[in-house]
Amino acid sequence: MSVFDSRHDEIEKHEFMMGAARGRLAVSLDMLTDALVLIGQHGVYCTSSRNPSKPALDLQTVLSEIRGAKELIQSVMEELRKQREANLPASKSIPPIPTKHSGVDGGNRHAEFLPDWKGLRAKKPKIPTR
Repeated sequence: MSVFDSRHDEIEKHEFMMGAARGRLAVSLDMLTDALVLIGQHGVYCTSSRNPSKPALDLQTVLSEIRGAKELIQSVMEELRKQREANLPASKSIPPIPTKHSGVDGGNRHAEFLPDWKGLRAKKPKIPTR
């Protein structure tokens, strides 16, 4: 079974969010992370005879290679992101959310629909004296 079949939903989700290239790279990172977890679990049982606190040498090699592959993929994703941002015209950039209102509402744009909280402050109860 192809990876495109077995991880179809995950690939589709990431491609929708990030674009085709970055989405597939993101799924690749997820797959490498899953492999690291499996090798880490296996490393608990296959320890080095020289140093029992470390996994066997072959597992150490596989772990370092997968970590290196993840770093390369992350660098490619970052480069693609930078290229996309550099090619994005100013008219298509997302404008910042205006923060016209401030204060009690925490900068909410829809402050005109919120009740006036100033008049609703709790008053100290009067304690009757005997």
